[in-house]
Amino acid sequence: MHCPPASLARRRGAHCDHLAQKERLKGVKNFGRTVKAQATSTKRGQITAEQQLRWHTAVQEALDCQQQVNKPEAEHLTLQDCFCGNLDKTCLVANADGGVQVIACASKKKTEKNTDDSRASIASLRIGLASGAQRPFPFLAKGVQTDRKSIANLLKERCPKGSQVVMSASACVPDDASLKLVPMFAKGIRQMEVIKDHPDWWMTLTCDGFSSHTIDAANVVFSEHKIQIVKEEGDTSQANQSCDQEVAKRDKSFMRMNLAFVRRRLGSKKIDQWMLVALAIDAQLKVTEPD
Repeated sequence: MHCPPASLARRRGAHCDHLAQKERLKGVKNFGRTVKAQATSTKRGQITAEQQLRWHTAVQEALDCQQQVNKPEAEHLTLQDCFCGNLDKTCLVANADGGVQVIACASKKKTEKNTDDSRASIASLRIGLASGAQRPFPFLAKGVQTDRKSIANLLKERCPKGSQVVMSASACVPDDASLKLVPMFAKGIRQMEVIKDHPDWWMTLTCDGFSSHTIDAANVVFSEHKIQIVKEEGDTSQANQSCDQEVAKRDKSFMRMNLAFVRRRLGSKKIDQWMLVALAIDAQLKVTEPD
């Protein structure tokens, strides 16, 4: 297919903007001005200087406490990046809504994106250490029990220790699912490289304000594995959580690539949640590879 020169494309775009501005495109909504198919909103008003001071003070107190109990101190200072990290939840859905820009026909009451009717979704709890290590891989899926042996084999053969699929009433992290997930998750963390060689050392993990990350019973389990949790205030993740700023973006980038490839191969067939787990495992393994 022949593509027009960049200068010609710019002139066409400018002409389209001119027609929309002069309201000459009578057959489309808003006279041709593009709008988001589905707007999103996030609360960012909680990020203030006072909040940032509280957050950094809380993290520093946790790190100071960790340094006092992890001996010898000189060795801990050398390896402290392996004992400090961030955990967060990443979601993957078969058909994401996205912020699609459209020029809608005025004669149509509703404009939709043409996709299959799959509504499958999963959640992945992610941990990233300051050293760059990212594992294990726990997933949450909807249902009562795991009915795919291939997924169990995939978790065993390709994923780090502590990786699992926990079933829940919805593919999110309710309190009951969190309690099922945490014991194996915490055990997998303690089996990571360097950490397993220092079983008496404490480590610090920060997390967002989602309540199921920090219920009392889960904190007891984390404490038994010498892991202290520092919970942030609500609506501040994009500023406080390194996972949101880097790892989650790379996760989703690889997941979108995997989904696009599978959609081309499957055509109109549905993508179920087990396929999403397999795609997420592949994506997260790519993220964990060193640059």
